[in-house]
Amino acid sequence: MTTTIILNSTPYTFGVLTNKIVAGLLDVQTQLTRLSEAVDTAADGYTGTPGVEYEVQYTTPATSVRMPPSDKTTLLQAVPIPFSQSNPQTLFGVQPSATPGEQGLVYQDAINQLNTAWATFWSIAQPYLKQLDNGTT
Repeated sequence: MTTTIILNSTPYTFGVLTNKIVAGLLDVQTQLTRLSEAVDTAADGYTGTPGVEYEVQYTTPATSVRMPPSDKTTLLQAVPIPFSQSNPQTLFGVQPSATPGEQGLVYQDAINQLNTAWATFWSIAQPYLKQLDNGTT
């Protein structure tokens, strides 16, 4: 099967759209593969509560909050903040629930299910994408 040449300029609006779709799908394949590998790597050898490896860890330090000038008092309040934004415990950013690991496991399952569904789509679509990918993506 030879590659179909699709013009990627005005006035060929649907040619441009075709090329954008092909480029987007190729990007999804690359990014989903990368994400799935990261999820698997994070879980491999993790010995804590399952799912926590994907969740943001919080601490609650006391922070000083100055009241308006009319009130000369200072209030200390606990404010949840990420463990360390410059050195996070996880790069996945899953917001935890009250049960440690719960949302992380939901996230892991969703990524795994998406990857399975995508693999089926990708194996069927790949020959057609190759047909339409003429290098202008």
